Amino acid sequence: MRTSLYAVLTAVLAVPAAAIAQPAPPPAAGPAPPSPRSPAFDSCLQRAQTTLAMNECLSAEIAVQDRRLNQVYQQAMARTPPQAQDALREAQRAWIAFRDADCAAYANPAFGSQASVSGGFCRLEATVGRADQLADFPPQPDAPGR
Repeated sequence: MRTSLYAVLTAVLAVPAAAIAQPAPPPAAGPAPPSPRSPAFDSCLQRAQTTLAMNECLSAEIAVQDRRLNQVYQQAMARTPPQAQDALREAQRAWIAFRDADCAAYANPAFGSQASVSGGFCRLEATVGRADQLADFPPQPDAPGR
């Protein structure tokens, strides 16, 4: 652990001050995209005083984001040519299995009382990220960065 901390500190201190002090790029034109998290979730977390309360907030928001993911997935399937739908369906099933296994590792009780919260945040962030990916599926060949 000490070696890792030393390596991280050495790397951070080696960054020139000029690189850190760079001005932020101007914001992109147009309105900012809406936060994928619901306002109720942020409010719930601010009020949560216990692990149980945090888990209740997470469970409610995960349900919201699961519904969003399912809606975006159905829209992606509708945009996908029939001959490619089986591949998307299999990819989604594999992604769900990965997310569940990955987040179960974070939620392992061996990590203490906050493990369930870590597992919940893992599932929430993964679900939001996957919904964002599927919102742009299938990729367009002329889209920037593709």
